[in-house]
Amino acid sequence: MANRRQHAVLGAASGVSGYALHTWVKQEEMSLPELFGFAISGTVGAFLPDIIEPATNPHHRSFFHSISFVGVAGPTAWSSAWRVRDEQIHFAEECEAQANATLDMYEKSSLQWQAIWYRFLAGLLPGLVLGYASHLAADSLTPKGLPFVV
Repeated sequence: MANRRQHAVLGAASGVSGYALHTWVKQEEMSLPELFGFAISGTVGAFLPDIIEPATNPHHRSFFHSISFVGVAGPTAWSSAWRVRDEQIHFAEECEAQANATLDMYEKSSLQWQAIWYRFLAGLLPGLVLGYASHLAADSLTPKGLPFVV
């Protein structure tokens, strides 16, 4: 069974590699703030199943650690996370365009920081979903596996 540290490392790695794969497939340039968002939320997402269903005993895996949960919630969470990500990227691009169009240095700086913030936020939900999935994948490889339906 993976411990907390292993889940954290796997969650961060899942978030970062998911973002890297996305940028490679879409031929987009990587953004450091978005990469941090994916890494941080991937780590948090990897803890969520055990926060929701604490590992108080070897049989703690219930609905939120099940294959049925992945089948029901997975596709919706996945598509929603990427839709929100795209909205945040759109906001970031608007801020960057406005920053490039202004001569006021205070306004330019403010807009650039807003763009950085939106790019960071863009990575949060997809990273969270990837981190959650990494936890379930790791647990599925243990002798107890994941229950199908609880």
